[in-house]
Amino acid sequence: MTDQDMRQGRTAVAEGVRSRRRRDVRVVVAAAAVAAVVVGAAGWQVLRDGQDANPEPAPPGPSPTASESTDTDRTAVEEAFLVGDAPTLEAVEGVWRLDNGQLLMAFGADGVVRMDKTGRTFSEQAALVGTYSLDKDSITLEVTDGTYGCAGQSIVMAASVPEPGSLRLLHTEPGTDNCTPEQNGQWVMEQLLPRTNPGLAGVGLNGANRRPPSGMQDLVGDWFQQGGGEHLLEVLPEGRYLVLGGLGDAVDQGRWSTNDSLTRMTFESGSDSATCSTGDRLVLASLGSLDNGATFLSGTLVQDDCAGGWAREKWIRLAHP
Repeated sequence: MTDQDMRQGRTAVAEGVRSRRRRDVRVVVAAAAVAAVVVGAAGWQVLRDGQDANPEPAPPGPSPTASESTDTDRTAVEEAFLVGDAPTLEAVEGVWRLDNGQLLMAFGADGVVRMDKTGRTFSEQAALVGTYSLDKDSITLEVTDGTYGCAGQSIVMAASVPEPGSLRLLHTEPGTDNCTPEQNGQWVMEQLLPRTNPGLAGVGLNGANRRPPSGMQDLVGDWFQQGGGEHLLEVLPEGRYLVLGGLGDAVDQGRWSTNDSLTRMTFESGSDSATCSTGDRLVLASLGSLDNGATFLSGTLVQDDCAGGWAREKWIRLAHP
């Protein structure tokens, strides 16, 4: 084997490493191992031939460039993080929560994506609104609106589905300025809708811990049914509310209010409610709140005119202003 053959072999191996698929880890490792054996055998043959013929020492091969090393490191990170299957629309559609964070992300069946971490995911004041598309193992967001001011940006994320209800996103082409991703661009997402999530069951409020809400700051935000459920409740500071079900569809909306002592909370359906009649009321009395690392809200259900199936006496807050 000539020196030129060895250099061509090393080049082919390097090109193969750079072009390998993200999750074909075992195949790549095996291929690298075979290549190492071949190159090692070739080196041994040259050494043996050199002992016989005493040729001139072969010039060293080119060192990997900085960009090549960076690409290899990035690929290794992707392989370690993006475990599981490639994403599909069926697996991605719904509402997701960033693990250990307030950010909520909704992939709608209509191709619309919404993102926010201040309890306004489904309102007109959501931080990011746009469209999304899937291409093999990547999800691309085309931002069209939102309070973050990111309209016009394209955000590309490599994605994987380790198991149903779990999604991993790696920002390979992240946004800029306010759209720069948190948590180093590696997002572990847990699904809220349409599947239930036992991990958000939380702890119940008891008589020793619960207290009346101290103000509006204890009431507004995005709430999930404690103990697992199929609905989200978005309570907005301006007195509006939305109840989301399915893949993040609004099943009820209207106005909310409280009494002066904040021990009673009333939700009154509006004319644009999808399932309730105008004026239907859902009332929680003996309202209690608890901040135990997360904020919990509970009450006694004393009125449910719509009987839509989302009335719960205990809620856990996921995001707030």
